[in-house]
Amino acid sequence: MSIILLAFSPLAYAQRSDTYNMWFQYLLSAKLTDKSTLTALSQYRSFDLAYDTRLFLVSAYVDYEVADDVRPALGAMFLTLNSYKADGGKRTRYEKDPFSKSV
Repeated sequence: MSIILLAFSPLAYAQRSDTYNMWFQYLLSAKLTDKSTLTALSQYRSFDLAYDTRLFLVSAYVDYEVADDVRPALGAMFLTLNSYKADGGKRTRYEKDPFSKSV
C-alpha cells in the first residue's frame, strides 16, 4: 500500500505553484478601567500576493463588566469584500455596521 501512495504522491498538489495567498490578522485587547476593555481586530486577505485584495476588515468594541462573567459590548465594523462575478469581473461590497454582543 505504501508503494502505491508513494507512486502517486508527485501527482497530488495541495496548491497551485503560480498563485500565492496571504492572510494577515491583528488583534488588540487593552484594559481601559478595572471593568472595561477595548478590543480591536483587523484582517487583510489577498490572492496573488498583495495585488488581488479579497477582504479588508476592521472592527472594535468596548465591553463593560456588569456582573461576574457578564460583559455586554458595543462596537462597530468596517468591511470591504471583493468577490468575482460569473463573467470574471470583480464586485466590491462595503459594509459599515454597528453591533452589540454579550460576552
